[in-house]
Amino acid sequence: MSGCLNVFLKRRELIMQNNFMFKTNLLVLLTSTTLLIGCSNKSGSETRAYDYYKVNGPAQGTSYHITIETDIPDAIQGKIDSLIEVIDVSMSTYRADSYISRWNANTLTLEDAQDAHLNQVLMVSKEMFEQTSGYFDPTVGPLLAYYGFGENLDKTLDEKNLPALKSVMGLDKISLTKETHPRKSVAEVNLNFNAIAQGYTVDEIAELLTNEGIFNFMVELGGEVKVSGLNKQAEKWSIGIEKPVANIEFEQDLKKRLQTIVSLSSGQSLATSGNYRNVKVDENTGEKYGHIIDPIAMRPVKSKLLSATVVTENCAKADAIATALMAMGYEKAQRFLVDNEGAYDAFLIYINEEEVLSVWNSKNLRIKAIMPQL
Repeated sequence: MSGCLNVFLKRRELIMQNNFMFKTNLLVLLTSTTLLIGCSNKSGSETRAYDYYKVNGPAQGTSYHITIETDIPDAIQGKIDSLIEVIDVSMSTYRADSYISRWNANTLTLEDAQDAHLNQVLMVSKEMFEQTSGYFDPTVGPLLAYYGFGENLDKTLDEKNLPALKSVMGLDKISLTKETHPRKSVAEVNLNFNAIAQGYTVDEIAELLTNEGIFNFMVELGGEVKVSGLNKQAEKWSIGIEKPVANIEFEQDLKKRLQTIVSLSSGQSLATSGNYRNVKVDENTGEKYGHIIDPIAMRPVKSKLLSATVVTENCAKADAIATALMAMGYEKAQRFLVDNEGAYDAFLIYINEEEVLSVWNSKNLRIKAIMPQL
């Protein structure tokens, strides 16, 4: 793989409370399992107008890594940082002054301006909620807290509590109009967009770059990716997906780390979700709970689906669908992808009936290589 540009994204941990599908540790997975590789088939020796620059910075509890062809990288980075700050003011559950925190606390007034970013993410979320039959649901925070994700809770799980939790969950309990703030039919319903906000932010950064006249770029934030044009070698951008193996991020040999490499066309996005590196143990029963929650069954997912990678144009939708697939489990996820062929391409890693690591992919997914097993 000589001549390839390998960007290894740093692994980090962050504790977030009441997040949608425990996005914090999931992002540990994403930043360590999505490897950006600038190696692909040459499309021609095009002349580049400017040099390629890498700009990096903190964002939303993690970091962003962007490669762009430009002559003003510092100015562009300043605009990116400003955009990320605006989105944080909109949707960060860490900030008491954010729009989403005030909405969750029911402290917004009629005089408060509506928030365009939150409204857009809510609109897309409702679309994904309907399309996935409720498997994508950013109101599931109370259920995550119940199972101890996002908090260190020492308690006996009592299923008699689940109906009460169900009553304060569901995007169908939230309506969106052009005239007012989003409305709740139940005051206790809260939103947390950690399973879609980073994908949305990637989309917004990509739009910013395009509006600035930049057409060759790769944007990555928290493991979510969107590309445009070609890389410095006049090649398509390629993405490596790591094997779902414990401690694989410490493996120095790239070929051993990767499960597969896919190629992205200009304008495509990619997001990966997984459920194999973080579990919660009930101290009373010893039972292990995965951090992906099934909002339909109201319990952590017990599935042989280890990883779901989704490719589509909109990164927010790729982010949401990847999480929903994990909540569905392998059989339902595969059926969903077949039923939605053309809308989403995907790569699934799962344990088959013989307890062997196996893969499945959409027929239109552009796979460059399937790497050998460890």
